[in-house]
Amino acid sequence: MRRILALGAFIVLSLSIFVIGSCSQEATGPIVASDFTLETLDGQKVSLSGMTSSKETILVFWATWCPYCREELPAIQEFYNQNKNKIEVLGISVGESKNQVQSYLNKAGITFPMAIDSDQTVARAFNVSGIPTIIVVDKSLNIVYYGHSMVEMLERIMTNVSNMEGSQQNN
Repeated sequence: MRRILALGAFIVLSLSIFVIGSCSQEATGPIVASDFTLETLDGQKVSLSGMTSSKETILVFWATWCPYCREELPAIQEFYNQNKNKIEVLGISVGESKNQVQSYLNKAGITFPMAIDSDQTVARAFNVSGIPTIIVVDKSLNIVYYGHSMVEMLERIMTNVSNMEGSQQNN
């Protein structure tokens, strides 16, 4: 009986480690992002290639009905306010109307750039299967991070941005 319990505990622990590890990971090898063009809430057209031409870019796929998204958007806003000269941030609302999104953002005080993917074309191109999904794309359109934890990723990004700035200053 003890062996069965020990084996069961081992299996549960192993599966937990596998699931947690597979939920958020850095991309291995160069995975090139699909370029796209979406309309922002203010009616402008924005393309991934245009954003990444001068800075690394964070894509945040989210929806107003997602409690985890609503919880973490203020942290994204704070990050954007502090780092908008260093890195691009684009929120991409998935499957919602412009009016729904604008109404929510006005109430929440979220002002970082936001685009609408109402037909989910871009989300499908990036294999977004759950939200929030955060994707970091470098200047060469390589995906360098794909995961679901916004706050954890922001900490990693800031460490990487600081390291990049240090290496650029040394050159």
